[in-house]
Amino acid sequence: MSGLFNTLYADGGRASIPPEKLLRAQLLQAFYSVRSERLLMEQLNYNLLFRWFVGLAIEDAVWDHSVFSKNRDRLNKSPWRLRFWPRWCDWRSAKA
Repeated sequence: MSGLFNTLYADGGRASIPPEKLLRAQLLQAFYSVRSERLLMEQLNYNLLFRWFVGLAIEDAVWDHSVFSKNRDRLNKSPWRLRFWPRWCDWRSAKA
């Protein structure tokens, strides 16, 4: 999926959250039933397991919750979701 993610990066402008880290953070939010992006960013700030899973180093700054939400919305409107989420939903219904 990295080839698809590479098409989502802009050449200029403000730095965004890398799509693969954004996806991992969304998975954590779903797995651990974190109610909001604000609480997810709080968890990422002090939970080393969450930081490791997302790919953040200990010294890396955690994103602002509003930046996370905007990047999530942009990523969810892109064609990548048509490749990942159907597989995820199929996997979840097979586990149920």
